[in-house]
Amino acid sequence: MCHAPFLYLHASASPCTLIPPRRQPKFSKTPRVVTSETLGVLRGMVAKRQAWYTHWIAYATMFFLVLACCFLSMGIPARHIKDVVNMAPTVNQAGRRRYLTSAIVHFVREMILADGFDRLSAEDNANAARYYLHELIKSDKAIRLGNGKHIGLGADYREKEVSSLPPY
Repeated sequence: MCHAPFLYLHASASPCTLIPPRRQPKFSKTPRVVTSETLGVLRGMVAKRQAWYTHWIAYATMFFLVLACCFLSMGIPARHIKDVVNMAPTVNQAGRRRYLTSAIVHFVREMILADGFDRLSAEDNANAARYYLHELIKSDKAIRLGNGKHIGLGADYREKEVSSLPPY
């Protein structure tokens, strides 16, 4: 193995062929002056070679297009604010109806079985089933008619198919 300071081994040469390092170019201390005519020609050539999407007119057009979309996305749904406000409580009560139905089925099944494995007595099961049935009716009325359980506008007033169902 050959060791020499500041010398490099060439890949295709024999193991000890030494090649001197390349010299770094020297920069002159005097600044180069670029005339305004040269700058003008250079700017014109760069402008000709730029893509259309890098021009300021493209950016301005897209900015105003996005701004218009922002205004429209706030202005158009403003007439549906009642529906949007009711969306979360309606979905919440719909999930609650599923839970209440399961609870009623559980307590009624325990009343029917009466095998003694339940922690509640038959009277407690009947009271719990009655309570959850009452809550289910209130939740269903709130979803259909509104004005209850934080729902302002019921589904009967929003959907024509639902409004054709008979009231309670």
